[in-house]
Amino acid sequence: MPFPLDKGDKLRAYHFIKQLNKNHEVLLFCLSEEKISELQTLELKKIASKVYIFHLSKANILFNLFKALFSGKPFQVGYFFSGNAKREIEILNSIHQPQAVFCQLIRTAEYAQNINPQLKLIDIMDALSKGIERRIPNEKFLFRQILKLELWRLKKYENNISSKFDKSFIISQQDLGYLPKSLQNNCSVIANGVDYDFFYPSKNNSKKYDIIFAGNMAYPPNVFAVNFLVKEILPLLKTSFPNIKLLIAGANPTLDVLNLKSENTEVSGWIEDIREAYDSSKIFVAPMLTGSGLQNKILESMAMQLPCITSPLAAKALTNISKNVPFICENPNEYASVISNLLLDDEQRIRIGEQGREYVIKYYNWSNIAKQLEFNLND
Repeated sequence: MPFPLDKGDKLRAYHFIKQLNKNHEVLLFCLSEEKISELQTLELKKIASKVYIFHLSKANILFNLFKALFSGKPFQVGYFFSGNAKREIEILNSIHQPQAVFCQLIRTAEYAQNINPQLKLIDIMDALSKGIERRIPNEKFLFRQILKLELWRLKKYENNISSKFDKSFIISQQDLGYLPKSLQNNCSVIANGVDYDFFYPSKNNSKKYDIIFAGNMAYPPNVFAVNFLVKEILPLLKTSFPNIKLLIAGANPTLDVLNLKSENTEVSGWIEDIREAYDSSKIFVAPMLTGSGLQNKILESMAMQLPCITSPLAAKALTNISKNVPFICENPNEYASVISNLLLDDEQRIRIGEQGREYVIKYYNWSNIAKQLEFNLND
């Protein structure tokens, strides 16, 4: 379900559908394991011509994970696969006979197996296998073994998928380089955009928090990053700023994240309008240690005119970065030094924030991305 926009893959799907539906009739088929509200359905009907929602039951998911254990397919492919959903898609395909079929993520690639439109596309989004590989050292022993098996299966699946689609898309040049050579050949880089008319800074000069980290707080790379921020960077800052305030904002905080609460750290959970969280903060810090793809939270924070501080890993996914947009730090001392300087210099903080907004407007514009999508459909 590409709504609510609480995860990066939902955000990307939502805007791709919205842009494509301007010049095409988009029939949206989406999977959900949760009950869907009327509001969610109405929001999707605003961006697609027709909407079909298939409910994945917990029993179906467990059974498919069990089957995936023996099929050799990645567990995340098994998780999202349903024979009944596949049959429904094939029926809809025979009724509507679409010119193009567009799958989002390799998790849905199985659904396109028996469909042969003029054009078959897949948005890989990011190098999932690379993201898994980076997670492995940080996980507990048993889960580490499961991830090693998943990594081997993902690499094999990514390699085999190239012959099944006419074109594929990925979010950054960095992620393209992590794909198998067979998949790189027909893969184009299409970055995410940012809705800079929506993510617009208010004139509120009252800042409750010094630092903000925002994102889906059940996503392991975010959990690792925020633990690093609280346990490694914040203690260094507290020597000079004993009352420093950090906001951790985002849906589904894990117990590990909730345990980070303190006098200096607030964990908000889901916020209806994330702009309020950005607007109440001075600096955005995202010390990403694992993961892959382009971090939407970095684009959003810069659109909100917050100075952004991140890691080399996250910065590599950005295009045409210039000095201090964003700041790039490699260790706790560097993070603490940059944050301290920005907290002590309001004028510099405001100037860097303005430069960040100019950067995302120039390079991460949804209108330009829509043109790239159109080019690939018509090429």
